[in-house]
Amino acid sequence: RVNITPSKAVGRGLVKVGDGIYEFQTAHPSKKEESSTFFKKLAENLNKIYPNKALKIPVLPDTVNMSILNDKLDNLNNFPIGIYKDSLDICLFDFKKNFFNKITASELENTLSFTKELLMGLNQITKFKTYLIDSSNAISENFPNIVKYQTNFEEVLNNISSEFDANYQEFEEAGMVPSMISKYQSKLFVIYNFSNFKSKLTSNLGDILTNLYNKSLKLPIINLIVIDNVDEFKKVEFETWFKLMGNPDQAIWIGEGISNQYTIKLVRSSDRALQTPIQNDFGYAIVNGKHALIKVLTFDTKAYQEMPQPEPVSQSDSISDIEEL
Repeated sequence: RVNITPSKAVGRGLVKVGDGIYEFQTAHPSKKEESSTFFKKLAENLNKIYPNKALKIPVLPDTVNMSILNDKLDNLNNFPIGIYKDSLDICLFDFKKNFFNKITASELENTLSFTKELLMGLNQITKFKTYLIDSSNAISENFPNIVKYQTNFEEVLNNISSEFDANYQEFEEAGMVPSMISKYQSKLFVIYNFSNFKSKLTSNLGDILTNLYNKSLKLPIINLIVIDNVDEFKKVEFETWFKLMGNPDQAIWIGEGISNQYTIKLVRSSDRALQTPIQNDFGYAIVNGKHALIKVLTFDTKAYQEMPQPEPVSQSDSISDIEEL
């Protein structure tokens, strides 16, 4: 600590030598007007000489999409849905653990961008077949490896059920040998606007889902991802089929409003942080009632436009698609 200060010229400093305090001027590696070019070239040369690099300091990206999470795409057991806000680790969700997986929000529209980017990721995995049931025609995008239905829901449901029943009967007659499970192609059904889908059916959806659920416990080749606003899930939370498979402490929540509902059960529902306003690019992964704030997937329009597009499906073709099930 000294009372002497260096002059305000750039690069001036003080150094103590013995009992004396001396002012010095640092050397400049280049002329001031050439410094930017000099340091860029220096960095390029150092990169060539020293290949080892320090790890990047993790930061929360402005947007989370599959282009930065592609190396994590493999199966439904560890599917990336966002980045934890606190740890900055990738948040992986197990869609295979539960037969009935919920994505919800205070308003259905809050989930649309997340759902589209989720489909972008699902489109890249060929270990199972993905089917999209878009009951409100909200998703105009088409994905090459995803079969999409926007009409004929009764036929779709009946064919899903009858095909799975046939698979199960064959599996049962063969003695339910676990090694046989791999013989059947796994299928994932993504249902957007679940309540609207349910309202367009004449058959009892609860009975059909219960049948699929009970048989999937022994032949686990079908999983559902069901998207709707939380009020619609609340309307069915006491129905027998929903209590059987609804898993109130498992869900993905998009946007704010989670503290104003009781359908999704949280271990720490009184957490004041839940009341903090967030945008629709944030949400919560809820596993066993424990919630974690994440920056969720946001639809990457540019990546979609650069993706090979499937041939358009006409109304008459949709019936043949159903028969393929």
